[in-house]
Amino acid sequence: MKAIFFKLVHSKTIRDGGVFAFFSFLNQGLNFFLLIILSWYILPASYGSLNLFYTSVSVVSFVICLCTSGIISIKYFKVTRDVLSKYINAVLIVTLIVSALLIASVSFFHSFIKDVAGVEMPMQLWCIYLCATAIVYNLLLDVYRLEEKSIKYGIFTVVSTLLNICASLFFVIVLNQDWYGRVEANIIAATVFIIIGIYLLIRKKYLTLSKPTTEIYKETLAYGIPLIPHSCNGFLRQGMDRYIINSNFSPSSVACLVLPLILPLSYIQLVLLLTNLTQYIYLNHCRWGRRA
Repeated sequence: MKAIFFKLVHSKTIRDGGVFAFFSFLNQGLNFFLLIILSWYILPASYGSLNLFYTSVSVVSFVICLCTSGIISIKYFKVTRDVLSKYINAVLIVTLIVSALLIASVSFFHSFIKDVAGVEMPMQLWCIYLCATAIVYNLLLDVYRLEEKSIKYGIFTVVSTLLNICASLFFVIVLNQDWYGRVEANIIAATVFIIIGIYLLIRKKYLTLSKPTTEIYKETLAYGIPLIPHSCNGFLRQGMDRYIINSNFSPSSVACLVLPLILPLSYIQLVLLLTNLTQYIYLNHCRWGRRA
């Protein structure tokens, strides 16, 4: 028993998992704290509109990079940093191309999208922007996770959350901008952290001017595109009902549906995330060994 306890205490996987858990619970707690405060200042109908916007963000996030970003975690233990930077460039180029196509689609079909999703034209464009910037942010977090830099991972996420919270409180409460203030705060935080993310990726030599080969593009797309239907399952289970309710009732009805579900769903997703984070690093160590 003592040997097992000693092994658990000194296991790097367990320690990293504990650090990931601490920062993840902290971020979830801060976001839930923000939700409680904003519920006093955002009307039910406005909160329903806010939730419809972020539901649209979740939909666009499935296709913004064609689910190609996951290949970075696969290749991290297999290729050199120079080759890995080519895969990162491929993911970012795919993201830029898809973003341009989505902007063109919004320009032509914004009225239809508004009827279906309940999101107006300017917010449709900001939705694409937030999803595109999130790719760089998540790539940097993946690098920290794969390098097992759990403290840096945690500090980066907590600072991002705190910036979002402070900006949200300022725009919603001080400037009285209703649910638009929450989105504006997210836009500001996303802009700040895409700049930081690009700088850190360049500094760590994960983002270079290396041109991806045709084979890398094919492999990246072959990995990502089949995952899109799988990624849509979450939206179909937890998001489609909000569009249906909004079409038949009102945004305030959407708020009545969403508010009671936020806390339990958040912690379910948190547990799954922590399990995936720790198990993925451990399994890759078992198969490929620790990266130099």
